[in-house]
Amino acid sequence: LTQAGLPGDFVAKALQNPFDDYSRDDVVQKIVLGYLKKARYEDHYSATAVKETRNFLMRYKRMFQLAKERYNVDPYVISALM
Repeated sequence: LTQAGLPGDFVAKALQNPFDDYSRDDVVQKIVLGYLKKARYEDHYSATAVKETRNFLMRYKRMFQLAKERYNVDPYVISALM
């Protein structure tokens, strides 16, 4: 991990086991099997975030249009990933 450029203190902390066996298994189960449940995104956005995204789309409309023409990716898809 450090060879990949991550700070040594981050790597050391990441390699420590902060979970007891029960909670670690619970976390692993949620990560591995969590995709089996229907996703809920209502907590992932706010009215402010939507407004800022719309403003960003308008502000950089030409750049988004160029990306759509060149890569055939809808500007809304790009902004959703940001």
